[in-house]
Amino acid sequence: MYKILKITALFLALLGGGFWYMKEYPKIALQHATIEIDTTKLKNRLKLTPAFPYKVLQEKNSIQWESLPKFSLPEKFTLVFQGARMANETVPEALLHGFTHLDASRMRDNDFSTLPIKKRAWLMGANYFNQFGSRFADHGAGGADPFWDTDEKFKFYLSNLGGLCESHFHDCPPQGYLATVDIFCWDVENVWYTPSRQVLAPNSPGFAIPDAQFEQAYKTAMAKKYRMMLQDARNSFIKTTRLGSYNPGCPTEIGNLNPENYTNIHNVTWLWREPAGADGKNFTDYMDFQTPGGYFTPDNVKYNDGMYMIVADQEVNAKWSKIPRIPLQWVFTTPPNSFEVPLAWAEAMPIFTFLSGAKGAWFWDDMDKMVSNQPTEYNLFRNFSGYHAYISGLYRLSKHNALLSQNFEPIIPEVSFDGGKTFQILNAAELSKKSLPIVRAVVTNNKILLAAFNPAAKSAQDKVSLVVRRGKWMDVITLRGQQVLLGEATL
Repeated sequence: MYKILKITALFLALLGGGFWYMKEYPKIALQHATIEIDTTKLKNRLKLTPAFPYKVLQEKNSIQWESLPKFSLPEKFTLVFQGARMANETVPEALLHGFTHLDASRMRDNDFSTLPIKKRAWLMGANYFNQFGSRFADHGAGGADPFWDTDEKFKFYLSNLGGLCESHFHDCPPQGYLATVDIFCWDVENVWYTPSRQVLAPNSPGFAIPDAQFEQAYKTAMAKKYRMMLQDARNSFIKTTRLGSYNPGCPTEIGNLNPENYTNIHNVTWLWREPAGADGKNFTDYMDFQTPGGYFTPDNVKYNDGMYMIVADQEVNAKWSKIPRIPLQWVFTTPPNSFEVPLAWAEAMPIFTFLSGAKGAWFWDDMDKMVSNQPTEYNLFRNFSGYHAYISGLYRLSKHNALLSQNFEPIIPEVSFDGGKTFQILNAAELSKKSLPIVRAVVTNNKILLAAFNPAAKSAQDKVSLVVRRGKWMDVITLRGQQVLLGEATL
């Protein structure tokens, strides 16, 4: 299993970086405003969902699943668990606590034979190609070479995916070798923002291409390979398998607090726009889901803009593509020296992801098979309270399963930050620039489910009141500290 760590220096090089916005704006918390509205005249006010008192763990490398509630969310959502499991775990505990699928890298021997297809997921990394001697994504040797393999060889590699039904699950269908998983996602991470000969393998056919033609030739070859990875690979899976890709996996991977990403098509990664055939199609035409979800960097914590980023990732990529979104998410910062993000962020992540219109999430970690209070074989030793906070966010969402089971529309409600004098609809980049609270919602014909969060709060004593509005419906909400407010009302 390929275990590349996300948003490392390599990741920034691949995608062009773009954290310029972090230091540009001073972070000044919104001052508590006097409400100009008579709240006694408000009707159908939000019924708030109580926060779940999740546990702050004392032990390291311990999850303590038994202290978490058992629940589920509507089947329309996909929640893949590729997080850490305890070494002595005999059943996939995550599937009892909101998650719908278990990634193959986290399966134990009995899981391969007992988990039904509808609960199987697979995030497949670059090592899949490396086993064939390919240099398509040989990160250890610096290779990201789309010229190395002929089309015939590359299609042969993809045809071998079908053998997963025999090698892992032992349940190949009568039609032959077809991988029996419900959702499959590539995680190859080999697309450079600016093509370069430096990533070619020695003796690559790419070296024979003249300099003036190299960049376009590289883009054409890479786009063609990625189209094969989705279009041709589909022949190696059962018909119901959903296919996707991560990094590249959405129109804009990172830097989405840049306001231009909302409006400038040229900020969309070139592979998303690059045709891969005479018909003008490319890999995006064969994707069942996209994966817009950058992980938190230490700077996100330092500048306190991580939750703005989570929402911006969803908004920007929804702007440029209608492909359903299942972002990858992690409750630690990127390496080196990964540390736990604020627990309020971990709780808010799934809530704002769902209310921004995503179809679920792929919960990732670089650890597994833990023994309480003992470092892993890679000497990783962390506190996992963030798991409890994240799952508490899912649990609170499950209290609204009736609404979430319906067809709903994600919206940005009108919000007054000045007590009701003026109302605004601001995207996450605009909110980040002004250090304003985040308010997002989904609506049905007659219901609204609304969440609010104030990233700028410095302490539990900080208090901010907002007026929120949707059509003729209006309410006043008050946020205390970095409280994750969630509530439902009749419109």
